[in-house]
Amino acid sequence: MRDERDQKRLVARALGVTVELQYLDVPLDELHRRIAKRTTEGAWGSYPMTPEQLDGCATLFQPPDASELALFDAPTKLAEPSIDGSLGPAIGAPQTASLIVTIGHFGHR
Repeated sequence: MRDERDQKRLVARALGVTVELQYLDVPLDELHRRIAKRTTEGAWGSYPMTPEQLDGCATLFQPPDASELALFDAPTKLAEPSIDGSLGPAIGAPQTASLIVTIGHFGHR
């Protein structure tokens, strides 16, 4: 996953836009709770995910280290939960051209 973030960062830099990486360290138990709720509610546009699928994704996730974080611009404003609980740009965030990559950490049970 680091290579995917690197690719997006390099493309955005080539376009001359700011690039932020917002890293959210969310425990795996909480991710399981949120996905189970989302799947049960069947919200439009959501993808039903099994606990096994989430666990599989968790093994692939590479949290950013200090050297990777240093390659990004400092966050202007952190993502905030929207009404439906998903994360989106913070209210009042600048409306300039930028790429904001928000990732979560798959914690341990």
